[in-house]
Parts: sequence; structure tokens; C-alpha cells
Amino acid sequence: VALPIQKGTIYPGTVWPDYPGYLAFYRHRRQDRLTDCPGAWVFHSITMVRRIKQGIRYMFTKMKAEDYAFVHRFLNEKEQALFRKMTEADQRHCVAVAQDAAEQVLLPDQQWLLTKAALLHDIGKGDCSLLLLDRILYTIMVRVAPGYLASLRLSLGKKSFFTCRRQALYIQHNHAKRGAHLARSIGCPEDVVRLIGAHHGDREDHVNMRLLKCLQDADRRN
Repeated sequence: VALPIQKGTIYPGTVWPDYPGYLAFYRHRRQDRLTDCPGAWVFHSITMVRRIKQGIRYMFTKMKAEDYAFVHRFLNEKEQALFRKMTEADQRHCVAVAQDAAEQVLLPDQQWLLTKAALLHDIGKGDCSLLLLDRILYTIMVRVAPGYLASLRLSLGKKSFFTCRRQALYIQHNHAKRGAHLARSIGCPEDVVRLIGAHHGDREDHVNMRLLKCLQDADRRN
């Protein structure tokens, strides 16, 4: 049964919109536009399940000797220090993204920039004890309540279990900006900083759109 499309009434950023209209009318993140196809929610539900399975699989992956050797080839000591602050699962994910993305570029200079950016693209999640529950919850919230994620603020007070979960959601939602700030603070090339800051769809001036698309595609595949 096709759900009614309520154009002009549901906007991205609404925290809890009317349920039927929201299923049929919400942001298509990959293409950065609104999708008004009545059956689009089916596609996004399948995508959400795939992303959850992908996250669970990566939580149990381990770095190998050749992975560390790959990291040493492209990152200096300060960059490696930031890289090591990520969980081992995130480190392995970044290596997989870097190896995948580098295959899409032929020019050596661009390949070096893209590989470095890919290895560091999730450093904004470092120093944060993200549970598997947090990652699954974030994947669901991106689809059903993007406005709630945008409204979150970092909590500095007493941390209960639920406060820590909200903080984990905030960090995951803002890890690209946080990662760009960390990369800039240790002197990473500005092109690398821009790629890190824009890899989740945030606007960055003067970013190389071809390299950004390679990074985003590799991130989705891995």
C-alpha cells in the first residue's frame, strides 16, 4: 500500500514528524536531496540492516602486521598517534577504506593525499569508548530521527548510562568535523583536513570533489 506523500509539511531536521508522511518523505543522504518515492523507505530499511551487519562484522576484525606496515608508509609519527587512539575495529576499517580508495586514483600525488585522508577519516571517534550498541543505535537514528541527532550537544556534567549514549551519538554524528580539527592541529596538509571534514556530507570550502567522492564510495563499500 502506497503511503501518502505530504510535500511541504515534513522537513529534514524535524525531530518526530508525522509517521506515515515521514516514511515516504525524508532525506536521501547519498544524493543529498529529498526522496519523494513512496517505496523509498523499503530501500533505506534494507540499507540500514546492511550497515548494522557491516558494523558488527568490523567490531570483531583485527589489525595484521601488513596493515600496520601500510599505515607506517603513509602516516608520520603524530598522525600515527591519532590513528592508534581509534579502536582496532576502526583502524582496520580505515585501512580497508584507504586501500580501496587508492585504487580509484592514478596520479601519485592524489593517491598519497587520498590514502592519508582515508586512514585518518575516522580519527574523530578516537578517545571515545563507543559500544557496539552505540554504533547500531546511531545507524537507526540516522534513518528515523536525523533532527534529534542534529540537536544533540556534548555533555560535560555527571555521566549516567543514558548520558553516555547521547554523548556517543553526538560524537558519531560530528566525528568528521572533530577529526578535521584534530588533523589540522597536528599540521596535516589542508587538502587532507578538508577531505576528513567533508567525508560525511558536511560542507568544506575548496575540497577536491573527485577525491571526496572516491573516499565516500570506499567508506560505504567497507
